[in-house]
Parts: sequence; structure tokens; C-alpha cells
Amino acid sequence: MRSYSLNDVHATRKRRDSWWTVFMVDPVACRVALFVANRTEITPNALTRLSLVLGIGAAACFAFGHLVAGALTFYVSFLVDCVDGKIARLKGTGTPFGLWLDFVGDRIREVCCAAGLAYGQYTATGRVAFILLGAGIAVLDLFRYVNGPQMKKVRQAVKARRKAARRQELDDVRDAMAVESLARAPGQVVAWASAGDPPDEPPPPYQPPPPYDPPDYSAAVYELPDYSAAAYELPGYDATAGRGGPGPYDWAADTGGGHPDPEPGLAPDGGPVVPRQAGAPLDAMIATRPFARVPRHDPPEFAPPARYRPPPPRPPEPDPRPGARRLVQEYLARHRVRSHLMSGIEFHAAVFVVAPLLGPAALIPVTIGAGALLVANETYLVYRMWQATRAPGAPDRAGEPAREEPQVRTDPFYTEV
Repeated sequence: MRSYSLNDVHATRKRRDSWWTVFMVDPVACRVALFVANRTEITPNALTRLSLVLGIGAAACFAFGHLVAGALTFYVSFLVDCVDGKIARLKGTGTPFGLWLDFVGDRIREVCCAAGLAYGQYTATGRVAFILLGAGIAVLDLFRYVNGPQMKKVRQAVKARRKAARRQELDDVRDAMAVESLARAPGQVVAWASAGDPPDEPPPPYQPPPPYDPPDYSAAVYELPDYSAAAYELPGYDATAGRGGPGPYDWAADTGGGHPDPEPGLAPDGGPVVPRQAGAPLDAMIATRPFARVPRHDPPEFAPPARYRPPPPRPPEPDPRPGARRLVQEYLARHRVRSHLMSGIEFHAAVFVVAPLLGPAALIPVTIGAGALLVANETYLVYRMWQATRAPGAPDRAGEPAREEPQVRTDPFYTEV
């Protein structure tokens, strides 16, 4: 037989559970489940039957007026009921009949305990309020467990309807695109629009492009210019006379004076003579002045324009410390606790465990308070369900339009519906 560890048992716990189960039952139930899994061959159905027997025993204790014994017996019965589910998930021995037996056994235990508590206190005090108390407990419990499965069916139906609507909308868009692609001429390009948009204007008729005429790259068309020295000869330049013109070159007369005639092979400022063109004769030179050096200046100081406006101040950074609500939500998620305060499990714990331990005087006020919280929780769940099942476009109140449904992606390649 395989040996299980406590971590294996912890892995069988529900992802989210009531706070009463998480804090008051699971710490003991996990260790009991570990012992049962490693040391015994008890099946989950046998544990369910044992839980039902203990629940009937708790009802008997309540009927005879033993409130403390009845409360402890009810707690042990609920603990065993939690163990059978852990054993079924741990060993994989759960069956559909076991699921039905667990559900029906819970209902029988709670109705018997409510009847026993009402009968015991009525015989002890003679007050009719305890009879009404027992009837109210039974009605709330039955409503809770009858309403729960029905709400689950409604959520599944709403989910299926929305999925079918999205698929239908996607099919309509694809059909519209297919019709549009078949209606246009071959080779025509048409911009796609949504299925509900009317056409703006008929598309222009298809015009074939003109025949391709390659350009002429022959030499006759692209004749290169003449880059010879004769074509770029300076005006008044005489190659036979040395540096240009008929006779000696007069620099002062040509430049306005001030510069002496340079020595042969040098420019007027003493620099080298730069050839005008590499293909020209060696004596076809002109005297050029080298580039003057521009003094380097430091860039001016940055001065904002006259109409310069400073940027707006940054918004204050959010406080890194989370609020109280977020701290509570993180704590509940970390400990697998559902966010509601009062559900069926907490209601049974308050009526059959906490109130009997506090004494007969606490039975009526504790039960009324727990019942009010349970009714508020169920009302909120029903309201959420009603919001989810409203038809699109139906008015919320008189004269107020309903909230628009979220937009659904309808592009032809989106298939996550």
C-alpha cells in the first residue's frame, strides 16, 4: 500500500473554501485523512455513512436538551464529511453514487438537527418561537441547496448562449466577406468593411496596366559630356605663355592690387599651386588660395524662448502601501478563503455549533443574525445572476437604457470564442 504524506493530503483541498472549513476544520481533517489513508482501508462511502450516523446522533442530543454534546457531535460529523472527500481525491476512489450519497446525507443531517434542536428547546421552555426557529432553519437550508444547483445551470446556459451568439456573429462576417470576394472582378482589389456597413460607391472598372516599355540605355541616348582639357580651358588662358594671357601675368592688375607677383610654382600667399584638372597639361595651372581657417567659437548658453513654459509637475507616485481592502483580499486568496462572510457551511456552524455552545439564550439571536447574513448573500448572488441573464438592450428601469454588452471581436481569423 502506498504511503501518503501530509503534503499529498493538502493537495486534495479545494482551491477556495469557506473560512469555517479552512480555519476550524481542515487543520484537523487533513491529519485524520492522513491517518485513514495510511493505516486503514476505509472507503469514502463508509466515511459518508459514518458522518450521517454522527449527524443523527447530534440531532438526538439536541432533542434531549444536551446542547454542548450535540454541538461537539455535529462538529465531528462535519469533520468526517470533509475527510471522505479528501480520501476520494487522494486515492481516486470517488464514485458518482458517493457524490449523491454525500449530498443527500448532508441534507438529512441538517434537517434532523434543526428538528431536534426545535423539539428539545420547545419541551424545555414551552416557547413556540423555537418551533418557528427550527422551521426557518430547515427552509433556509433547503433554499440554499436547491438554489445553488439551479444557479449553476443558469450560468452554464448563459455561457452557452453567449458562445453561440459570438459564433453566429463570426459566421455572418465570414459569409459577408465570402460574398464580397466572389462578387468583385478578377484582379480587383476592394477594401474590406464590416458586414453592417453599406457600400459607399461602386468600385471603378478594372483597367489593365499599359504594356511594359523598357528604357533605352544606349550610348546615343545617354551621351557623356566632354571632360577634356580643351572644353574646360579658362578664358584668357594661354598655355604657351606660362600662367595665362598674352604675356606675363599681372596679379596686381587682375586682383585689384596688394599682392606681389608670386614666385614660380607658388601661389600668391606662398601656398602650393593646385592643378585645376588632372587630365590637363602640367603647365595648365592656376594659383588658388587655400581655405581660410575659421576661428572656433564655443556654443552659446541655452536660453529658453520668451514663451517657454516649464513642463507640468509629475503626478505624485501612488502609495506603495496597499489599502486595507487589498490586504484582506490578498490574505483570503493566500489562505484559500472565499470572499463571502456567510454561506451554508458558516450558517450551519453558527446554528448547530456556536449557538449551542453559548447556551439556550443565544440560540434565537445567533440564528436570526446568521440567517439574515445568509439571505443577504443569496440575494446578492441572485442579483448577479439576473444581471448576467438580461437581454441586450432591455431597459434597466423606467426610461434608463441597459448597459451595453462588451464588444466582441469579429475579425475572420479570431477563433477564440
